[in-house]
Amino acid sequence: MNFTFTAPYLLWLLPLALLPFIPRRRDSSPLSSLDPLRHLRTTWRLRFYRLHSWCAALTIAMLIILLADPVQRETSRTTVREGVDLMLVLDVSASLGATDIPPSRMVAARNAAADFLSERRNDRVGVILFSGVPILLSPPVLDKGHLITRLRAVEADRSGTGTAIGDALATALARLKDSPAQSKAVILLTDGSSNRGSITPRAAARAAAALGIRIYTIGFGSLQGSEIPLGSTGAPARLADGSLLLSTLEEEPLLEIARLTGGQHFLATSGEALREVYQRIDALEKSPLEVKDRITDLPLAPLLQRLILLLLALELLLFRLWLRIQPTGYLLDLVALTAFSLLLIPPPGGGPILRGEQNGPDLALAIDVSASMACNDNGESRLALAQREARTLITSLPNSRFSLTLIGGEGVVQAPLTEDREAILFFVDRLLPRMVSSPGSAPEEGILTALSTLSSAGRERAVILLSDGERTVPTPAPRLPQSIPVYTIPLGSVAGSPVLQDNGEVLRGRDDATVISSRDDDRLRQIASITKGEMLLRPDSAPATLALIERWRPAELLAPPALWWLWSALGLLLLRQFPWSRKVRGWSAWVPAFTLLTLVISACGHIIERGENDFNIGMRYAKSGAFEEAARAFARAIPSLLANERGLALYNQGTALLQAGNAAPAVTALEQALLLLPGDTAARTNLALALRLLGDHPASGSGDGERQSEESSVDAPMNREQALQLVEAVKPQAFADAASQAEIRERSVEKDW
Repeated sequence: MNFTFTAPYLLWLLPLALLPFIPRRRDSSPLSSLDPLRHLRTTWRLRFYRLHSWCAALTIAMLIILLADPVQRETSRTTVREGVDLMLVLDVSASLGATDIPPSRMVAARNAAADFLSERRNDRVGVILFSGVPILLSPPVLDKGHLITRLRAVEADRSGTGTAIGDALATALARLKDSPAQSKAVILLTDGSSNRGSITPRAAARAAAALGIRIYTIGFGSLQGSEIPLGSTGAPARLADGSLLLSTLEEEPLLEIARLTGGQHFLATSGEALREVYQRIDALEKSPLEVKDRITDLPLAPLLQRLILLLLALELLLFRLWLRIQPTGYLLDLVALTAFSLLLIPPPGGGPILRGEQNGPDLALAIDVSASMACNDNGESRLALAQREARTLITSLPNSRFSLTLIGGEGVVQAPLTEDREAILFFVDRLLPRMVSSPGSAPEEGILTALSTLSSAGRERAVILLSDGERTVPTPAPRLPQSIPVYTIPLGSVAGSPVLQDNGEVLRGRDDATVISSRDDDRLRQIASITKGEMLLRPDSAPATLALIERWRPAELLAPPALWWLWSALGLLLLRQFPWSRKVRGWSAWVPAFTLLTLVISACGHIIERGENDFNIGMRYAKSGAFEEAARAFARAIPSLLANERGLALYNQGTALLQAGNAAPAVTALEQALLLLPGDTAARTNLALALRLLGDHPASGSGDGERQSEESSVDAPMNREQALQLVEAVKPQAFADAASQAEIRERSVEKDW
């Protein structure tokens, strides 16, 4: 941690602080001798008089330093591997339960994949599981600890829903298409051929080529094939004639996928061979490590502003009113009072608000997804209300880390503690009632699971429970620790509302009466009280999380006056300290002119430097129709902006390039903007326009990139726009499951919904 200035060139004005020490020339009557005065006693009044010049000089010096914008800078250095994003697409169909590779194909595949993830510490890696449908286990994230744990617990799907390789690949491409990484790749592991899905593997491979994404394919299994276990008993699958159905590996489609995308195909017939394949892919997808510095500036301007106000008040009160020392006239005292007012009174419209940038708390979101969360109390389902509250909290606290735990009959960790807010938001937006397979609702168990996701680091920690508070499992509620507060947000109404089935119809009991679910405020209030938290009620239509947002939002510091106010105050203080006299002689005659010229030049330069920034310059150019100059200005502004502002600058840059007719760089800028502003309609529209403008221009990774007509052959390269439409057509499921299936199947519930 050190101190620095954002405008250090203004420090050369510091010699102006010596103005109070320049002697003032005054006419005086000659004395015959000064010897009698030497024996006079030095009084405290005389001592204070000598301090007057030092006080004035210090005030001017502090004001110049304030204009130079001092900050306390903290630099944290991290090592990252920039430019590699991977998606691991893992087949979990019934054939993975075969035991020809001991102990089973599934166990060997998941363990090898988990070991591979543990070696890619500095890369963003996501995982997709697929059988008949793709399931997103995790988007590409850096925090892979909990992801590895979940991956090691994956089991084969014995329901026999088939293998949808094309849909799984399209889902992986959809997660990588907006990535700014220099290298993007998919690793597909399967032991069979595709027999399900809306997209063929070949079409998915052509889309990957158009998007510039390589696909590495791994054929896993023995060449002679093996029996396919189905159901809970593991009985082997049979054909209609009663003969055994064997899982055989078809390598030709996998070879074609790798060839079309510039990847490679590998064959692994054992667990050890699979690990060697992953090591080879790991070597192919390496990039140099980079050291990145994260700089956090804490402005010191508010502290200096208070100090300057104190020095001015001291000078006016002590030297003028109390001691009645008169080094200047009353007119110049009025000048000093005006400068004091400029520093004290905020200008019309206020100056920019400076925010301190510190680490926020670690927050564990525990969201109830039991059947009662589908209830519609006030025109909106309880789960939809929980999603809105969670999204508001996540987007309002940029310096916090979040985890996500789902609550059913037990707690299931959906996402570990991470700074990747986009990954958390992805899962929050896809929550569904009954998403946890264990029946019932157990809020306390869910809280304990959420607590396990919080680290013991120095940050503040808390659990946010969004639930209707009902407990429907007969077991006694476990005791909650008091070390971490739990803030409960009641959902639903005390009067209750009908419970809905999956088909949307009202659930009825044995006596044909409508089943009603009511909010349990007593339980939620008790949970908050035991853990020293708080139950947060929704004030009118405002979010219940508003109190937490205000508490944990980065602190707002005192807004310094606008630059013109500061420069005006400095000019007045220097005017007051000029060595005014009846007779101006020698070099002192040039002091006022030199000072005035210095102030004008410095003030103009400072205002242009800090007021007219590159983003504003780009806006001005864009409004005047100078789109190429606007794009260059936005490009200069991008490195110094935060994520959301950087997304806006990238969007503006891409739009300006599009208006200037430069479609190719516009596509790059708009794609990067979409990564920071996911779902932005305007950015997607402009990207589509830029892609259309490319016309016959080559597309990244698509061979010759020629635009093909509807009648073109299936082997023709796919353009980028067609690839985006293809991959966005597949909607994956969000992964959620129970952590202890054997125990849950034996558990009963008091209210069966």
